Amino acid sequence: MEGKVSIFPSGKMMSVGTKSETKAVEELLLAKDFLVSKKLINPVQLEPKVQNIVAVAEYDESINLEELAKT
Repeated sequence: MEGKVSIFPSGKMMSVGTKSETKAVEELLLAKDFLVSKKLINPVQLEPKVQNIVAVAEYDESINLEELAKT
């Protein structure tokens, strides 16, 4: 797995840390298949929904976070 899948008592699962929506869905399916193979859940059809997208940018210089916090 590239990211992490969190499983909640409500039955919801959340995939974070992947680099694409496709990979996130694949990891949810992998987690579901694992749970089914261990007989922890019944086979179900997942309906993944993207809720948050994170944008990342690199700044070419180091930033002194202590100085930034003081200002």
